[in-house]
Amino acid sequence: MGNEALQISLPLVLLTILTFSAPSATASASDRRYNVGDHVPLFVNKVGPLNNPSETYQYYDLPFCYPDPVIQKKESIGEVLNGDRLANTLYQLNFRQDKNGERLCQKKLKVAEVAKFRDAIVNDFYFQMYYDDLPVWGFVGKVEDESWTISDKGTKCSNDEEEDKEVGWKYIHGDVFRYPSNMPLFCAVLGVGTQLLIMVCILFFLAIFGVLYPYNRGALFTSLVFICTLTSIVAGYTAAAFHTQFSVIGWERSVLLTAILYLGPLFVISSILNTVAISYGATAAIPFGTLLAILLIYAFLAIPLHALGGVIGYCLRSEFQAPCATKQFPREIQRLAWYRRTHCQMFIGGLLPFSAIALQLHHLYASMWGYKIYTLPGILFLTFIILIIMTSILTVGLTYIQLSVEDHEWWWRSVLSGGSTAIFMFAYSIYFYARSNMTGFMQLSFFIGYNACICYAFFLMLGAISFRVSLIFVRHIYGAVKSE
Repeated sequence: MGNEALQISLPLVLLTILTFSAPSATASASDRRYNVGDHVPLFVNKVGPLNNPSETYQYYDLPFCYPDPVIQKKESIGEVLNGDRLANTLYQLNFRQDKNGERLCQKKLKVAEVAKFRDAIVNDFYFQMYYDDLPVWGFVGKVEDESWTISDKGTKCSNDEEEDKEVGWKYIHGDVFRYPSNMPLFCAVLGVGTQLLIMVCILFFLAIFGVLYPYNRGALFTSLVFICTLTSIVAGYTAAAFHTQFSVIGWERSVLLTAILYLGPLFVISSILNTVAISYGATAAIPFGTLLAILLIYAFLAIPLHALGGVIGYCLRSEFQAPCATKQFPREIQRLAWYRRTHCQMFIGGLLPFSAIALQLHHLYASMWGYKIYTLPGILFLTFIILIIMTSILTVGLTYIQLSVEDHEWWWRSVLSGGSTAIFMFAYSIYFYARSNMTGFMQLSFFIGYNACICYAFFLMLGAISFRVSLIFVRHIYGAVKSE
């Protein structure tokens, strides 16, 4: 019985092998050698939308010219699973015999058949044929937009699809340099952000050259007070100079907002935290004499320097250099998809730069709120440079995406996208606190309060940097358009 089963199973196995190997053993059209005038077979296969490779239909589902009868070519299992449905055609192609402009057939299309072709063209349908077993692809049809550019060098015609996709930002050249809403606040953000950037750079300079070293108690806060006071002139000048590029009216308000935009919230939070420290009897409470000295320095040095910077900015005012003239009435902005709106761009613009500094941020927090001492200011400065570079690159990219959808209100968006890294920094500080062993209301209030001030400073600083970089980029691309 066992021998009979063996005798039966062996032929079945051989039959199975021969069945599946037979198609590969047959000669295909590509194995032939053609002489001049020999017929070369052409088979049509399938059609379908370009973006949906799995959605394919038989070639003659569209009302093309077809032979009578339509003969389907026999396919192997693999061809069937691949969705191939080869059929004969009316084309009579002979080896090395050119044909040009010959009519294949004459057919009057019905309304439904025209609709089929129209839908196929709109949905980017492609067709596939096999010429001597070589695949050939092409589009069923294509809608092409033609445009002409006339210059003194002659007439140029462009119908490039990629170029058409970039036309969107060119349409809004008359609105892209329209100054933003709430101009005084915008100028104040630029002024304070520029001041904070200079402060951070000076602190890094002092730390790298050994002036600020970890064991010099109080040197950091003393330097912060005097550097903040001396750089007040920069904040006032930047705010007034930028405001007067658009209007000489109201620059005083911009300078005033610059004076309180950061120091106002800082004073309020510090007062609250100082009250908490006094109630706990902690050494973190600022004595009255020290507080009075800081207020006198601010009143008699910082405020006059701030006002002086504003006056200098007003006296040295200049016209805003825009490559394109601004239209009288703003262009209406279409409703944008959710992923093109402000909150989504802020998420993207903040997450990636934050991911680049997360490791150093952890060590910095451990140094600020723990017992570790940070002794590598050079590494920290390099991380700061990386943060600025990544923020600038991302903001330029996000600004270009915004302009491409004809949204010309990029001024505030660039500030928010660039400054959003600070939101992730603050969120990470909450995570750091949750993972630490810190407890108690006083510690929580100090941790949240001072981290909020630090992150707010980074928001203003990175926002100002992002806008400056975006402004350079926008001027460049629209200046290039004007030169064309």
